[in-house]
Amino acid sequence: MNANLVSVLIRTFNRPVTLAKAVDAVLQQTHRPLEIILVNDGGQAVDLELKQQAIQQQVAFTLVNLDTNQGRSNAANVALKKAAGKALLFLDDDDWIDPSHVAGLLKVLQGDSELIAAYSDTACVFSAANPEVQKVFDYEFDPLHLAYENYLPIHSVLFKNNALTQACQFNTQLDVYEDWNFWLQMAEKGSMQRVPGVTAWYSAQLSGVGFGVSIQGFSAELAKFFKLSAPFYSAEQISVMLFMCRNFFSVAKANKHHEEVVSQLQLSLLETNRRQEQEVSIDNQLGQLTKDFQMVKMQQQQQQLAFEIALTNEAKVVNNQLNQLAKTISINKIEQQQAQQQASLQAEMLTQLQAQQQQLQATMNENLYAIRMLAQQKSGVAAWPWVTKISSKMRTLLQLIIVGDLQGIKIRLLRNTEGVLKKIRRWFTATPVASVSAAVSITAAEPITAAEPFVNANGITLLCTAHTEFVAKLLQQQLKSFGLTVNNLFVKGAGDAELPQYDTSLHIIICAQLFKKMPARYVVFQMEQSVSSRWFDANYAHILNNAEAVLDYSKTNLAYLQEQQGVPFAKLYYLPISNLPVNSLSVNSSSTSQENLVDYDVVFYGDVHNPRRKLFLDAISKQFKTLIVSEVFGEALYAQLQRAKVLVNIHYYEGALLETTRIYEALSLGLNIVSEVSVDQADHAVLNPWITFTPIGDLDAMLQAIQTQLDKPRSLAELPTDLAGAKFHVGRLLVGLGLISPLAVKTLPAVLSQPAMQQPLCLSMPESYERHATFRERHPSVGVFHGLRFNIGWIGCALSYSYLAQQALLQGNDYLEVWEDDVVLSPAALQRWQKAKDLFLTLETKPAAESSTALSKPCDLLSGLLADVSDATQILDYFERDGESYVIIDRMISAVCNFYGKKPLTYMAGWDCMNQDVHLNTMDRYLEKKDLRVLVPLPFVAGHNPEQDSTLWGCQNSQYDTMIAASEAKLYDKLERFKLERITNGGVG
Repeated sequence: MNANLVSVLIRTFNRPVTLAKAVDAVLQQTHRPLEIILVNDGGQAVDLELKQQAIQQQVAFTLVNLDTNQGRSNAANVALKKAAGKALLFLDDDDWIDPSHVAGLLKVLQGDSELIAAYSDTACVFSAANPEVQKVFDYEFDPLHLAYENYLPIHSVLFKNNALTQACQFNTQLDVYEDWNFWLQMAEKGSMQRVPGVTAWYSAQLSGVGFGVSIQGFSAELAKFFKLSAPFYSAEQISVMLFMCRNFFSVAKANKHHEEVVSQLQLSLLETNRRQEQEVSIDNQLGQLTKDFQMVKMQQQQQQLAFEIALTNEAKVVNNQLNQLAKTISINKIEQQQAQQQASLQAEMLTQLQAQQQQLQATMNENLYAIRMLAQQKSGVAAWPWVTKISSKMRTLLQLIIVGDLQGIKIRLLRNTEGVLKKIRRWFTATPVASVSAAVSITAAEPITAAEPFVNANGITLLCTAHTEFVAKLLQQQLKSFGLTVNNLFVKGAGDAELPQYDTSLHIIICAQLFKKMPARYVVFQMEQSVSSRWFDANYAHILNNAEAVLDYSKTNLAYLQEQQGVPFAKLYYLPISNLPVNSLSVNSSSTSQENLVDYDVVFYGDVHNPRRKLFLDAISKQFKTLIVSEVFGEALYAQLQRAKVLVNIHYYEGALLETTRIYEALSLGLNIVSEVSVDQADHAVLNPWITFTPIGDLDAMLQAIQTQLDKPRSLAELPTDLAGAKFHVGRLLVGLGLISPLAVKTLPAVLSQPAMQQPLCLSMPESYERHATFRERHPSVGVFHGLRFNIGWIGCALSYSYLAQQALLQGNDYLEVWEDDVVLSPAALQRWQKAKDLFLTLETKPAAESSTALSKPCDLLSGLLADVSDATQILDYFERDGESYVIIDRMISAVCNFYGKKPLTYMAGWDCMNQDVHLNTMDRYLEKKDLRVLVPLPFVAGHNPEQDSTLWGCQNSQYDTMIAASEAKLYDKLERFKLERITNGGVG
């Protein structure tokens, strides 16, 4: 049983509308894990859509249908038996709770082992539509008070599920006050604690108690309650109860006699009226029966006449159908003969077209080869993607020839010929881009001169809502830095008219669910938090799945979009929010100096209609002069924010992701920030030196952090631009979508410092969330590099290695250690790997004095795993050190776990991204052809995780282990031959 599992128990009977609202209130809870136990007490069938909604929200759902209505108490007991949670909460189907209700009560309940239950304040309203508060139950826990008043509405209490509480049951003899009886039982077992603040509501309009029950009924139920509850009263409670009951029954007795007299008079009057009504009713019934008999007779006559007419018409229709069928059979025979003649003619034409196709294919292959060779001679001109497009267009043309679509051939020739010729002419007149080679030392990256953006003449259009204008400005700056044309961004705000007519440009839409229609080509920047599913409806899912790509600032969201929304991996791109240079956001000038404008201690901006935020802000406002800003954007917002010394960031949900848009926007204004940590805090380590983070929900810690910042503000004078590496990730996106040439990779900014690149690095893609998360969980201290992407997966992988090699050499590093995210390295394997690295560096600097001449030369590369040892692989040497065996081979074979020296780094930096031959130019095959000396421990140090899907080939890697085992066996076989040859030649075995 999960120690944090909370079970919410719901009883329902024929109230589907309010039931749906109650279930939704549970699904909105910030706490997880949760389960719902829903007991249908013999009522109409429960909508199974509720269960689907719960599953989508990661909430377990159990539905119990009782055959007959057995009463509220029995339904509650059934729910108690089914509950698996460590803590339980009842919620009637007409009540509702705040999203923080469970989390707040559970924190208190788990914090004190002596408590048996914790409860919140509860407001009684007439209905959800009429929310005026009629009464608030906000009493501190007092067993004596509980003796004469039930001040614990059933859904206000969260209680432990243990041996003590399991002894408490609802009394099935009680139709009213059953929860009061239950709380008396529980209060006898232990203490309860009030948690101040209204987080529960119930509707007096629909309450199961208090409506349709007379004073006599209440008296009888109250008497029954006291009789059945007496065993649970203490001596002090009984004294209080007797005093209250004595006053109650003295008044009730006087009322009872009066009501009996009135009741007798009412019965006499009702009996007289009943007899008169019966006489009138009998006369009316006789008259109605006579009318009904006459009506039935008339209807029978009309039906008989209608039947005779219908029978005559049907006979006519059948005769017409028979005649038409005979004509159709005759026509089909003629058409069949014509079809046979046409098929014979088409077969003859197809034979001729196939012969023409073979001849055209051979000619086209020769031309494409010539074009590509000529393009590559231009020293890196970005021609290859357009050659690929020409190849694609020619294949389409061949298909049209095969099917004989002459009109389609004509249209495509007219549309494409001139554009293709222009591109070819441009390839061979563009300025070449300098390439990295083994003989040229790497200097600062040059601007792109030949990597022409592959977008149409209309460029890119940015669309955003008013509250995401900062994100649009950040994107606009980064896109322009890659030479792309960015149209004026359109900001959608309250009351805006319909969008103007969309053009043919590629649109990047931020918060696309707020726009009424989509353009023909669009990319969505998804900004919602997946911890709440309120935005992820069917319409938004349709928008996301029809986009050319979906960008997201959160790795947590990436997992949700794939698992819950069905957005494929190929469409998803991680794009973190980052900052602009300090004070780069424009603010209207004023005659008042900036210093005089700072007249508040603290500022908060965002939605404050949330109990959690309100609790924090009320406390902050009591201690500091606080400015709260809402529904203000752009320059007006920036002018307000700069009036305070410290900005606070408070989560809307306790389990929220970090609000990076708000934080980076404030950093760009040079503001000091105090923020709660988030559930995805590990993804935002770069912010730690610049922001004061406090624990989630710790109000005291936030107040202290604000005071510290006011006393000694953090200096942001040296705040780096682009903390989160937005430019790198925008470039990664553009290359991945084919909007700029892969040649642009060499101009991407550095995202790893020199010290970081001197430590092991993991090559991983955040969009492949399962692989990414699994590696980070196994190796939390290892840095992760977000691998580059391309529409051909292995090219994106090779671009990643080439980029890392370029960066290592630019930073003056002679070594680079790279693991792939499906590597398996146990603690014992890590120790072996460290010994192998120490040995590799020793061989690199001081060759060991061995009889073998091979060891007189340093090694170039250390490999922890070989995936595919070819027959041509040669063993250059074999030796042992510190109980480990090593071989030196003549080629690099795989890249799962490698330690690269300067020589392979130089080769990798000069890898040719224009060569798309998968058999020759994957990075490992490319290096396999180079002159390298590779040190390999035996047995292999690293393992491989077969459960992870391949990000290159889109399949599971289970067959990879078979290849690795075969490679290791082949290497051992080669080693045995090598030893035998050494002995034969007189060497040392």
